[in-house]
Amino acid sequence: MDDLCAEAHPAERPALLIEAVPEGVRTWLEGLIRPAAGPAEARARAESALASFRALEDPTVSGSLDFAGIAAQYVQVLEATYLLEQLWPEEAVEAPADLAPLLEPLYDALRLPAFVSSGFLQQLGGMAAQILMQEGAPGEVLAALMQLLRILPERARVLHRHVALPLVCGGSEDPEAVNAALGNLADAARDAGEYEACLALRRELARRTPDDAKALYALAQAAWRAGRTEDGRRAAEAADARCGPDCPDRPRDLERFAEASARIAAGDDAADPEARLALAEALDTVGRTDEARGLFEDLLAERPEDARPAAGLARLALQQSLDITSALALLEAAGPEHRGETFWELLVTCRAMTLFYLVLPQAMQDPSRIPEVLLEPLRSLREAAVSYRAFHEPRASAVLLVVDAALRTIEAPRGPTDGFPTPVLTAALASVADGAQDLRERFPDSPELAAMAISSALFASTAERTFAALEQPVTGAPAENTKLMLRRAGLHLYGALRWNDRARLQRTDTLIEDIPATGTGPLDAAILRADLLAVRWRSGAGTAEAARDAYRALAEDETLDAARRARVLNNLGVILAALGETGEAAQRFFRSEDLDPDNASFGRFNRFALAGLAEAPEPAALDALRAEMSGYEDEETASTTGRQALRWLAWLAEREGNAQRAAELRARADAVSADDVWSGAVRGDDGCAFRGSFQFGLGYSSELGLLIELDTGTHLWLLLTAPPGAAS
Repeated sequence: MDDLCAEAHPAERPALLIEAVPEGVRTWLEGLIRPAAGPAEARARAESALASFRALEDPTVSGSLDFAGIAAQYVQVLEATYLLEQLWPEEAVEAPADLAPLLEPLYDALRLPAFVSSGFLQQLGGMAAQILMQEGAPGEVLAALMQLLRILPERARVLHRHVALPLVCGGSEDPEAVNAALGNLADAARDAGEYEACLALRRELARRTPDDAKALYALAQAAWRAGRTEDGRRAAEAADARCGPDCPDRPRDLERFAEASARIAAGDDAADPEARLALAEALDTVGRTDEARGLFEDLLAERPEDARPAAGLARLALQQSLDITSALALLEAAGPEHRGETFWELLVTCRAMTLFYLVLPQAMQDPSRIPEVLLEPLRSLREAAVSYRAFHEPRASAVLLVVDAALRTIEAPRGPTDGFPTPVLTAALASVADGAQDLRERFPDSPELAAMAISSALFASTAERTFAALEQPVTGAPAENTKLMLRRAGLHLYGALRWNDRARLQRTDTLIEDIPATGTGPLDAAILRADLLAVRWRSGAGTAEAARDAYRALAEDETLDAARRARVLNNLGVILAALGETGEAAQRFFRSEDLDPDNASFGRFNRFALAGLAEAPEPAALDALRAEMSGYEDEETASTTGRQALRWLAWLAEREGNAQRAAELRARADAVSADDVWSGAVRGDDGCAFRGSFQFGLGYSSELGLLIELDTGTHLWLLLTAPPGAAS
C-alpha cells in the first residue's frame, strides 16, 4: 500500500474524459447534455445516473431492456461525468474531495459498460419487438455510442486511477468509498495485466472487510489469476464457510477459475497443439487475455483449418473492446474443423450484435429502407441459429422464433412511406408470444425462455396471454423470482384498473405480501402498496389520506434511490394536489424534477398544471402554464404528454372565451389518442400494456374538468376518476 500511495498525488492533472472523445461525437454529446443549474443539480443527476446504471448489473434488470434503453442509461453516465468534470477547477491537479466519491464510480461504470455482459437473447427479443412495434430507435445515439465504446474504457481507467488513489490513501473518511475505490483499482490493475498489484489490492480489501464473502471470492480469483493456486483455494474455502452453500455472492464460474488456475500452473507442452489450446482457454478464463491472445494467434497461424483459435480471438475482441466487426470477420473466415457449440454461439451473438448495433441505427434513420437494409443480416442470423440449434436447442429456437417473426413482418407488402400493416404486426407479436410459451413448456428449466415468455406476452398485448404467462411457477434465481413476483402484482393492479376488476384488486394485495424480502423487493413492494392505496381511493374503496401517508413515508426513506424517490415524490404531489394541498404539491414536484430531470414530463408538467386547481389562478401561473404546454404543441411524434398539453391549451382557450380554438385543440388531442383508454379507442380484452411502474399525472377533460391519470409506462393512460359517492 505504501508503494501504491506514493502515486496518490500526481504532479500533472490528466486530460478530462470528455477530451478523449472524437470531435464529431463530442459535438453530438454536448448537444445532448442539458446544462445543470448548479453544483447541487449536477450531483443529484450523477447520483440518479449511478443508481440506474448499477441496477443494470442485475441480469434480470438489463435483460428486460432493449439496447436503446440500456444505451440511454449509458448516456446518463456520460452526461453525469461530463457535468461533474465541469466542477473540477482548472487549476486543481486532484479532483476535489467532495467530487471524488462520485467521479470514481462513474469512471468505473465507463470502464465496463453493463450492456456488454447482458443477455444477448433478451436484447434480441427486445430489439425485434421494437422493430415490430415501430418504436423509433435513436440511430444517432447508437452510432455515437459505438464510437465512444472504443476509446472510453482506457481513458476512463486513467482518470479513474487518478481519482481513486487519493480516496484510498487518506483522501476520504468514508470506509465504503475507500473500499469501493480499492475494488475498482484492483479491477483496473487486472485489466492492465498487473496481476500481482491486483492481488495486493484484493488482499488489502479483504483485510479491511474480513466478513465480506464477496471480497474473499474476489481475492480467490485474483490469487488464481496470479498463479497462486493454494492461496486461491484457501480464500475460496473461507468465503464458502462464511457464505453458505446457496450464497448469492458466490461466482458461478468459481470452479472453472480453480480448474483454469491448476491448468496454468501445470504449464504447456509446446509440441502438443491441444495442450496449448487448453492453456489459452485457461488463461482467457482467469482474465490473462494478452497471454491468451498470443497463444490463439500462434495456433491460428499453425492450424488455419481449426475454428477454435479463431473463436477464442473473436471472444477476446468482444470482451475487451466490443469490436464486433473484427470478431465477426474472424468467425466467418474460420476453418471448417471443430465448429462446436462455442463457435456457433459466438457467431449467433456477433451476427445479432451486428444487426442491432451497426445495421439497425442506419435503418432507423430511413425507415423506408428497413426491408432492404435488414433482410440480409436477418437471414444470416437465421442461418447461424439453425446450426446452433444442434448444440443448444432452447436458445437457438428462441432466436429463430424472433427472427422469423421479424422476417415475416418486414417482408409484408406495404407502401414506400407506410408503416408495417397492423394485422401483420399483431400476428407477428402473437406468434412470438405463443411460440415462447410453447418453448417454455418444452424446456421448463430455462430461465431465459421464462423471461422471454413473459416479455413477449406483454408485447403481444392480450390480457389472457399475459396473465397466463405470469401465473407459471417461479423456477429462476432469487433475483429473477423477485422481479417476476413484482411484475405479477403490478399486472394485477393494472388489470384491476383496466377492466374495473375488484377481484384483481384483492389479488394484488395478496401478491404484494408474498414478495420476498431480498434485494430491492421490500422497497418495490412498499411503493406498489402505495400505488394500490391510490387506486383503491379512486375506485371508492379507500381514502386519499391513506395513499398520501404511504407515499409521504416512502419519500422520507433514505434507502430509496433517486429514480424511485422521484416517482414517489411525483405521485405524492398528485395526491396532495387532489386534496387541495397545492403548496406542498408544488414543492414535491420541484424535488421530483430535481432528482431525476428525465422525470420532467411528470414533475415539471404537473407543477405547471397546478394552475388548473386554483379557483382564481394568478395571471403569471396561467402564462407559465401556456408557455410550458406550447412547447409540446408542435411535437413531430405523438405522445401522451403532447396530448395532455393540447388539452390544457384547450382549457386556456376556453377561459379566454375562444371556443373555436378550444375545439380545434381538443380535436388534435383526440387524434393523438390512439392508445388512450379514456377516448374509447382501446376497449375490452385487447391489451395488457404495463411495463412495471405507475406514474400519476394531472390531466384535464372538457367534460370532467381536472382529473388524475395514470401512465403505465407504454404511453397508455388510464383515468383514475372517482365514481359517484366515492371516498375523496
